[in-house]
Amino acid sequence: EYAISIPQILGFTIAVLILRHATSLLPWSLKKPESSPQRAQHTKVLRKQLTPIGKFALASQTENRQSIITFFIALSNKIGHQPMGITDFERLWESRIMSEKRHERFDCCVSSAGGYFEKLDKLFHDYASEPTHPDDIQETKERIIDFLTRPIDVHDKLWQVELSHGLLGASGAILHSDELKAKGHNTETLALFRNHHCLCDGVSLSAAVADLSNESEELRDKILYNIETHKQRILRTSFIRRALSFIVGSLTYYVFGSIVALTLQAWNMIVPSNPFEEFMKRGSCAERSVSWKYLASVEDA
Repeated sequence: EYAISIPQILGFTIAVLILRHATSLLPWSLKKPESSPQRAQHTKVLRKQLTPIGKFALASQTENRQSIITFFIALSNKIGHQPMGITDFERLWESRIMSEKRHERFDCCVSSAGGYFEKLDKLFHDYASEPTHPDDIQETKERIIDFLTRPIDVHDKLWQVELSHGLLGASGAILHSDELKAKGHNTETLALFRNHHCLCDGVSLSAAVADLSNESEELRDKILYNIETHKQRILRTSFIRRALSFIVGSLTYYVFGSIVALTLQAWNMIVPSNPFEEFMKRGSCAERSVSWKYLASVEDA
């Protein structure tokens, strides 16, 4: 008769587990370690894929019909104000477009293998240039046609911008230049953009332009300052005067404002106009599908 105590059972179990673990590690210790190239083959690289529309834009373009989006923005400058140059534009671009990494594809190209984007190590001046300002509307239109038809090497870069400035009305890009001259404007800046359709479409491009022209922080500070000034002025005004001001302001806003708005709407329906068509009709130009948004000045806004 042979008896085994509980401590002996526990010790035997632990010894079996240790031996089993040691034997399982033995085959792995006999294997040769992988070299660096072998480990590199197992490394996965995350890449930004082209969208289906981007792939279609590359596959469907022809020599005469390039998949290129082109548009321009014309800015008038008041007397005494310096026009926007490449340095100013670069500062806005870096602070409002690339700082929050919302539009990283602007720093990419299409891989030689196709199908995805590759990061580029280019300077802003590789994309932007500052040529001479157009002398007349025909030269402006020739630059637009050149931007539309000249191919873009998608393996080198995906977008381009040209900034030029000259006398107000020289390029013909601003239709109502005479009215601006009467308001104290004397020069203009013409920003001509183009990008390949695989980079972005019109909707996403408009989002980038909106970010570029976003002055919400500056406007917010100005609004808060005006609100605080208005509050202080109200506190110094009597109650009766405030009540009369509220009644008169409400009547002016709702009654007369509605009449003015309805009148303008009726006038726009009777006399429709498209500024972009007016601009492009003044001479010959390639047929393109275009859209136009007539914006108010900062003062009017």
